[in-house]
Amino acid sequence: MAGDAKGSVQTYDGQSWSDPDPVDVGGGGFASLSCASASFCVGVDFGNRAVVYDGHDWSAPEIVDPQGLGFGAVSCPRVQFCIAMDDRGDVITYDHGWGEPVRVDDSLFGVSGISCATKTFCVAVLTTTKAYVLDHGTWIGPIQIAPTLEVLQEVECPEVGRCVAITNEGSALTLAEGTWTRAKADRHGGVRDLSCPSVDLCTAVDTYGYAVDYR
Repeated sequence: MAGDAKGSVQTYDGQSWSDPDPVDVGGGGFASLSCASASFCVGVDFGNRAVVYDGHDWSAPEIVDPQGLGFGAVSCPRVQFCIAMDDRGDVITYDHGWGEPVRVDDSLFGVSGISCATKTFCVAVLTTTKAYVLDHGTWIGPIQIAPTLEVLQEVECPEVGRCVAITNEGSALTLAEGTWTRAKADRHGGVRDLSCPSVDLCTAVDTYGYAVDYR
């Protein structure tokens, strides 16, 4: 499932992509979309709205963050449970319905990515060099994990306590046993997105058309 800047989604069935389905028109486009299964997805947009997919239909767009500055990212580690973060620094939890915003960060830098391995373990990276870690209900941070002149782009947490974050300059920051370590993953820079199907394999893509595997 993929969402675009017009608020449409497309589904891949293993062989081909579907035509765009306009499910969130007028919200400024999708900021992020996450699926816990083939029958449960949540998309959040730049207009403080969210849509939910139940395996058959998408819900109507709902403003779930009235005072926000637009969503930045969402992660759904299991069916009927997601955590979203907006560019005001608020976190909103979906647990069979949307909760109230909870302030985590006051910097107003915005969030570039969030990934949750479970309901109680997540990492959110800001559009700076810093990250927050959700550990059993408590957000810890901000923690500086990237070099000062780089910008965090995305994060993936395939397991509790194990995450990989990437920067615009191609650095990979790995969390293991409570410690972040840095390695150069893409010498070209311009890294835009990251996917980690397991703790042993991540793939990042950049704006120059390159893909790199991080093991």
